[in-house]
Parts: sequence; structure tokens; C-alpha cells
Amino acid sequence: MAAADRRAWFAAVVMTAGALGALGAPGAALAQDAGIVVTSIRHGPGTGQAGPITRRGVERYTELLEFTPEQRDAAMALYEGYLVGRRAADGVKQRANEEAIKAFRAGNREAGDRAGLSRVNQEHDAEIKRLERAFFADLRSLCTGASQESSWARVERARRREVELRHGSVNGESVDLFELVHRLRLTPEQARGVRPLLDDYEVEVDGHLKARQRIAAETPGFNGGNVSLEDVKKRLAEAREAGGVIRDLNERHERKIRAALPEERRAEFRRAFLLSSYPPVYRASPAERHLEAALKLKDLSAAQREQLVAAKASYEREARPLNEAWVKEVQEADGLEVGDWLYPSEAGDPILLHLDKGPQPRSEAARARRNLDKAVVDRVLAVLSDEQRAAVSVGEKELADAAPKKGDGGAGEGDLE
Repeated sequence: MAAADRRAWFAAVVMTAGALGALGAPGAALAQDAGIVVTSIRHGPGTGQAGPITRRGVERYTELLEFTPEQRDAAMALYEGYLVGRRAADGVKQRANEEAIKAFRAGNREAGDRAGLSRVNQEHDAEIKRLERAFFADLRSLCTGASQESSWARVERARRREVELRHGSVNGESVDLFELVHRLRLTPEQARGVRPLLDDYEVEVDGHLKARQRIAAETPGFNGGNVSLEDVKKRLAEAREAGGVIRDLNERHERKIRAALPEERRAEFRRAFLLSSYPPVYRASPAERHLEAALKLKDLSAAQREQLVAAKASYEREARPLNEAWVKEVQEADGLEVGDWLYPSEAGDPILLHLDKGPQPRSEAARARRNLDKAVVDRVLAVLSDEQRAAVSVGEKELADAAPKKGDGGAGEGDLE
């Protein structure tokens, strides 16, 4: 379903008088002035919403198993078969949702049939799980010899990280340190001291993730409208608490791994970790993009380059404590409880409505960082000629467009392809 149609469907469900009427008059009154964020409880951590197997993930599995080129080709062929089945299943679900949206827009709310949509969703989930089980069984059948077979447990752990860390409840939870180290492309000599630390991380985080899956399997699902708001809040609070444990574990192991890296690679690893943990704080800022674009200019004079280098050093020095303060504010916000009303779905999963109860405390550190960014951008542009400013404007936009919209290195990121 396209993003616009998803928004239309949620708007149709949540914002109609009938839906708000289910919440009672106070809920309808609040919704007139409050911003509403819809959270489906089924998509929280530990709910079994695995997400698609990605091509990048399969490539990682073949590396963990040390497949030969022939085995790798066979694995990718299996993946193509999985993709065909996945797309067919997704198509059935998408067509059912589109028909429901059309019916709702036409004013025929009964034809929207939430019970029917819930059935389609359940059948879709069952088919996706069947496809995944078949893919991993076939992938395992490609293993030859004791070494590859003994490595299968690492594939299972990698998949658990993809599944369980994908929908983090708190910032810093969804980081997979294996992925970050993998992207460093270390030489065998450089990786020698890191490998035992990654093994420790793999085992420790997997213990928490398996426990999370066991609890999810033992926890009764929500059935139709038989939903307690307090139960939903309790589960969300438990998810935040479990997420905090994983976040702290990631930070502890990141420090150990960084210390074992060659000195010249530590800053790069730290930057990737911070970006993955706190994307709004550490993604390339306007000031950084302007500085990078300006320093790439071929016609800079020696004096201009000296001023830009000084501006870069000054910005990095001043931004560091502001970023650290911003991270603390983000962590404090992760622990806040929000949400007052529950949409009692007649069929399927409950939807929690987060209602903004008025002006919230603004991030002072974020405001200070934005002010610093603006000052540095002005400082950069003041150094340049009109022609150079125009070139930097183009270069800065290109860098902004190329920047990842999410933290790079989070677990399970990437499209099917």
C-alpha cells in the first residue's frame, strides 16, 4: 500500500466521528486540538513482525557460513524464489486494503469490513512465516561439512537481531554492532582483536533477544475490542525497559570494540555508532554539509581554505557538548509515558492514540545546536564569492539528498532488493 493510501486508511479509521465516538466524547474533544500518532501494538518488539528477508541479509548469511561461490549463487537463487512468493503475498494484502479504502471513500463503511481485513492480514502473516521457514530450511540444506553446519547458529542469531532490533522502542536499541564492524571492511590483521569481542556481544545480546521472543510467545494476543488500555500501557512500558537494556548493552560493547580497533579507525566507528543510535543528533548537519561542499571547491585561495578549516575545527569543538546534551534529552524523552486513549478495534489489533496534551518542553540543546549551525553556515558563506556560494549551494543540496534518512547500520534496514 502506498504511503498516501496508508495515511488515508489510518485517517479513515481514526479521525471519523464513529471511530472517535468509540473513545467517548472526551476523546473526540481532545482530538480536535491534539496531534494524533497511531501506534499498532502488534508492531512492537517481540511481536513476531519479522520484516522481509533482504538481499543484504542473505549476503551476510553466506559470509557467516563461508559459502563457496557456487553455494552463494545457489543461495541467491533461493532468495529470488522467496521474493516471488513474498511479492505475491504482499499483492493479495495490498489489493484487499485498496478495496477497503475505496469503499470507505465512497461512504460505504460496512464494505470496509475491518474483520475481513484482519483475516487477510492474518493469512498474509501466516504465508510470510511459511515462506521464511522454507527459505531458511533450503539455505541450511546447502551447507556442507561440519564447519558450515556449526556456523548455522550464527545465521540464526543474525536473523534474530534483524527481527527483534528492527522496531526499537528507544533510541540506540536498534544498532547491530556486527553490521557496523562489517562496514569497516577490516583487514584480517585489523579484525583479529575485534573478533572475540564481537563473539561476546553476539552471545550476550542474543540471550536477551531469545528471552524477549519467549515472553512474546507466552503473552496472549489482543482479541478484537477486548483490550485494556492499562494492559497496552504496561506492554509499552515493558518494551521501553527492555529496549533500554539493549541500548546500554550496545554502548558497553561499543566501547570495548572501539578500543580494540586500530587507532585510525576508531573515530569512524564511533561516528557510525552515534549516527545509528541517535540519527537526528548525528546525521550530517547543514553546517557540516556547507563546510564539506566549500572545502571541495577547486578555486579556493589559501586564505579562504585556512578560514574554512578553522571554522570546521571550531564547529566540531562547539557542537560536541551540545550533541552530548541533546542525546541526554533524547534518552530522557525515551522514558516518558504518552498516550491516553485506545481505539477499540472491532477486529484485529488495538491501536493506541498518542495525544499531544499541549506544548511540550523543547530541547534546549537541539535549539542551541541549530543556532550554532546557522552561525557556521553564515560564516562559511561570508568567506566565499558569489560564484562560490552558488556552487556550495548546489553541492550542499546534493549531500543532503544523498544522506541516509535513517541511522546507517540499524538492524534489518534495507529494502527487499
